Amino acid sequence: MADQFDPNRVNEIIPPNYVRRRRSERHHGEEPDAAAPVPEEAGVPSGETRTVPAVRPSARRENTVPDQPRTSAEPARDRPEPNDYNPFPEDRNPVSLNDASSSSARNVPVYGEEEDLPPIPPQMEKRSAQLDDRLYPDSEGYDTDADEPRSRSWLTALICILAVAAVFALGMVFLPHVVERPKDGSGFAGALYDLRDRLSETLGIGTEPAGIHLFQTSSTSASTGSPMQFNITTTKAVQDVGITDTEGNLLPSSRQCMNPDEKTTWLVTIRFDSVYVGDVYAAVQEKNTWHQTGNKLTVVVTAPTPTPIPTPTPTPIPTVVITDAPVAATQVPAAVISTEAPTPVWTVAPTATPTEAPTPTPTPTPTPTPTPTPTPTPTPTPVPTPTPMPVLDASASADTDPRQLGLTQTVYSNGKKVTGDLNRQNSISMGSPDSYALYNGVTAFRGSNFRQNAAYGTADVQEEKLEKIWSYPLGSLRTADSGTLYGVGWTGQPAIIKLMTEQRTLWMNLYQEKRDVNVLKEVIFGGLDGKIYFLDLNDGQPTRDAINVGYPLKSSVAVNPQGYPYLAIGQAISKLPNKTGDIGLRIFSMLDGKEILLLNGRASKQQEQYSSNGAFDGSPLFDRVSDTLIISGENGLIYTVGMNTDFTFLNQDGSVTSEPSLSIKKDISCLRVKSKNEPDNNTSAETSAAVYGQYIYSADAWGILQCVDSNTMNAVWAVDTGDNTDAAIALDFDKNGNLGLYTGNTAFARLKNNNPVTLRRLNALTGEEVWKYEIKCVYDKNQNSGLKASPLIGQNEIRDLVIFTVNMTGSADKATILALDKISGTVVWKKELSANAISSPVAVYSKEGKAWILQADQKGTLYMLDGLSGDTRSTLDLGGEIQASPAVYNDILVIGTCSKDPQMYGIRIK
Repeated sequence: MADQFDPNRVNEIIPPNYVRRRRSERHHGEEPDAAAPVPEEAGVPSGETRTVPAVRPSARRENTVPDQPRTSAEPARDRPEPNDYNPFPEDRNPVSLNDASSSSARNVPVYGEEEDLPPIPPQMEKRSAQLDDRLYPDSEGYDTDADEPRSRSWLTALICILAVAAVFALGMVFLPHVVERPKDGSGFAGALYDLRDRLSETLGIGTEPAGIHLFQTSSTSASTGSPMQFNITTTKAVQDVGITDTEGNLLPSSRQCMNPDEKTTWLVTIRFDSVYVGDVYAAVQEKNTWHQTGNKLTVVVTAPTPTPIPTPTPTPIPTVVITDAPVAATQVPAAVISTEAPTPVWTVAPTATPTEAPTPTPTPTPTPTPTPTPTPTPTPTPVPTPTPMPVLDASASADTDPRQLGLTQTVYSNGKKVTGDLNRQNSISMGSPDSYALYNGVTAFRGSNFRQNAAYGTADVQEEKLEKIWSYPLGSLRTADSGTLYGVGWTGQPAIIKLMTEQRTLWMNLYQEKRDVNVLKEVIFGGLDGKIYFLDLNDGQPTRDAINVGYPLKSSVAVNPQGYPYLAIGQAISKLPNKTGDIGLRIFSMLDGKEILLLNGRASKQQEQYSSNGAFDGSPLFDRVSDTLIISGENGLIYTVGMNTDFTFLNQDGSVTSEPSLSIKKDISCLRVKSKNEPDNNTSAETSAAVYGQYIYSADAWGILQCVDSNTMNAVWAVDTGDNTDAAIALDFDKNGNLGLYTGNTAFARLKNNNPVTLRRLNALTGEEVWKYEIKCVYDKNQNSGLKASPLIGQNEIRDLVIFTVNMTGSADKATILALDKISGTVVWKKELSANAISSPVAVYSKEGKAWILQADQKGTLYMLDGLSGDTRSTLDLGGEIQASPAVYNDILVIGTCSKDPQMYGIRIK
């Protein structure tokens, strides 16, 4: 403890009669006058040589201890002993500078020739500092000279406060120029605007002048007579809003204020009576005066012809029935009942009417009274009524809070990390699966944003049999690491769409003979041979040249459901024996087959990712409202891609052009996410995400299932399902109005052979488990064990059932189809298959709502089962391995094989 300062020993060091002085007195004292006589030291005669003590290296202060006068009679003091505070005690015996013989004498060095003093020992540094603090405490002002200015810290603080206030005031003034006010007032930007408004009111600065913060519409195209809605967000000074044309004329509209207290959010609805192509402007009323703002949108309003909406079909039928003879009247609905081509029916019916009108005599006219034969319109019965659904908010419970899994989340926007809130221009909003597409047909994997089924229309099933009606040969491709691949792989579901008249006759690069087909339904799918095929559903023949991507494609084709002519498909492999290419999600124009976007799957300077896999086995969705693509990649990223589609298909006079133009302007946002202790490559996602409202549901190879808010691109809730999740996430409102999420995992990285595979229903809004069903599966290193097929959500007579096809149950070469009750999770029926099955099941319904399940196994057998009991009604051997999933349009099912001599088959459901 020698280094500790002992205040009681100060007197051993400080000489008696020592007076402390301020630094100004010690260092800034006046110099003595050179002419003034130097006083003689007591005891030293005048003219004699004066002796001074030797200079010690340990001396740390100059002139701090003045020499004490001593008379000659005063006895000399003894030399003090060294101690902890003074290891070099001063020698009080003076040495004469002139006494060269004295061993104690030291030569005073000439200026500039001084020798360096020896270094001060470290222990002395500390002791000296302690002594300084004791002798010159800061509280007594010894660090401040008398002639130095006093500290003005209060002034510095005041200047800093004023500077911050000035920067804040400038920020508030220029806020609208930096960031747009969010339409819902959410996020950091919304909080800033709210603070700005409150400060303005408090300080009496006044509110913003009348103006527009946001002007948008869910769709810029409509047909005459149909409503077009516009969302407008304004400042508080606005009294009313409206829409004007390019001349500044207010268009007739209905207006609704969505927040009467604030009066800043408006919904404006317009019905255009005539064709209109051009700009419309948002207008505001302030102090009873209308002002046209600079906020504009370009809208396209056309005659109803280009948009084949099936609703008009019933209208012409009664007209024909009443005017014509009863025989002709009853036959027209028979031809039209499939609602396949509203346009041909509409035009054919009137032309036939005049020629046949004279033939019938006036007597049969009473007969039309039985024409209530249009009562076959009970076709609406199969349509599920729970469709009118509210938009509900998702939130985590204590058990599903993402922090429980230690999620690390990073959001990127166009290659840059987002540190604050994501500023999304157009919010994603996807509701009922029935409103997913404008097209008739199957435009997405498992049909819609709820991923429930892959069938469109109804089938007139009489014999409960399956009949092969056509086949089309497919190719193969040799890869560097996976050998030669054939046909169509997992998931490989085709899209089936009925082309609009203008698409078929004017715009697309179809073969001439297919342009002439009145009702052309195209089957579109990607193959492991690297090609995208286009076939006619009726005869299986090509409708146009295949698009040659050159690399294997496993994903299912997704066609834009808004009517924009492009499709998207994921690439599986990029390494061939002789080359390695790009890999990612590819988007192609359906006008000329050219690629218009590659969503890169590999890491780059603009894209950080955990997983090194760049493939996309999942299939995307398109939101028609915001014109946004949504997909999860095997690189572990969840993407939203604003397409900003520009599709011009009208001339200036409103007529349809034969040379349309198509372009997109991508706006990419993505979420990179990983849970605690999750290996990087297990963040890979092969599932196809589902979407409800603004929420994206996705899962990865580690089994982390999460609900992501697309407005922030952060997880609302997250759960650990236990292992890899490959099957698509399925959503459904049950009979009680609750939104359920259906999922299951595979026995792969974590479960292996030790634990069962689990099928689950979760509360889609909170992530909480409603029920689970466990089933033992054999481990498979290729990830094929467990739930590889996507769930089937029952409708109509099987509306209470959810169907799971589980692979490798009991043994490695078997599979089981399970029909579980949606509410309780109990088994209603199950069907054992004698082969593996990773193809997803589909359901087909009659007009009356009766259901059949169609399931393919890997040996090439296609089963037709009764939907309520699971009993086998018939089977069909296709003679090749099946991994891909089928799609159905009315009574025709299409599915592809992947063994040698691969085929795409068209099968009639009889």
